[in-house]
Amino acid sequence: MDELVRWLGEQLDLEEQQAFAAGSTLRGEMVLRWRAAGSGVEVDGRRKPVNEPLVVTNRYMEDMPGYEVERARALHIAGHDPNRVMGEVDAKRKLVDLHAAVPDHGRFSGSDDCETFTCDGDHPDSPVCRSCRTYAGDPMSAPCPTLRLLALPYADRPGYREEWRP
Repeated sequence: MDELVRWLGEQLDLEEQQAFAAGSTLRGEMVLRWRAAGSGVEVDGRRKPVNEPLVVTNRYMEDMPGYEVERARALHIAGHDPNRVMGEVDAKRKLVDLHAAVPDHGRFSGSDDCETFTCDGDHPDSPVCRSCRTYAGDPMSAPCPTLRLLALPYADRPGYREEWRP
């Protein structure tokens, strides 16, 4: 379980670093919001200068063959601007924390604070998810399906283990 959380955290760190770098300009400014403009992309409402290659832009291709493909690419790129990606990374980190492994205290699991449960601190059972429960109300084993699903988009990256696949 700890390995999945560690590995997933590394993937999220990388995604955040890439988004931050994509939003940086040669002048050191941050431009985090992109939008499609024809077959190109505008950054923070400004056309991207030629000397700052982020995406290929050409607004005057509307009548040329292949424009629809270029427009679709521009829409996709704009839909994944650095601001949105960093927001998604933050939300995923919160989900990872929400589904962290905790000691199995039965139906009262949800905290790793043994004092709350007056237990002896010995946890022979496998850890469980802080949030997930079966229909009967019992905690689900960690890593839960939610963590496994969060890791799935990164399955093509080094370090992903097939045992994590949902």
